[in-house]
Amino acid sequence: LLQADGKTWLTRADLSKGKPVLLMLFNPDCDHCQQQTWAIRQGIDRLGDLQIVMATYRSTKMIGQFNELYELHRFPSIRTGRDEEYRLIPYFQPRGLPFMALYDGEWRLLDTFQGDQGIEPILKILGR
Repeated sequence: LLQADGKTWLTRADLSKGKPVLLMLFNPDCDHCQQQTWAIRQGIDRLGDLQIVMATYRSTKMIGQFNELYELHRFPSIRTGRDEEYRLIPYFQPRGLPFMALYDGEWRLLDTFQGDQGIEPILKILGR
């Protein structure tokens, strides 16, 4: 994923091995995506070592504005980026956004979620 600076790439190698990952497909100007981001931000302490990767097909400028609005720089476990090659939407085929895929530390898919669900379903699956 191309990060908001338009120069730096986020790859799987940048994520810590052995820690769960939440991949969230989002659109910066989607109300439901904004609500889900707010819920994640508010519950970040309860999510523990969960790594959160937020991907969109929108411009890096929009990603940067979104990051600034939600002060995502304050949360090192949250990373955002642009799906430059538009691979994730066709792969997951979500019915709407946000779409979340939760993986364990070995990159095995645990579950998927549609819409703004808060963090409770994530916590339940992670046993927290």
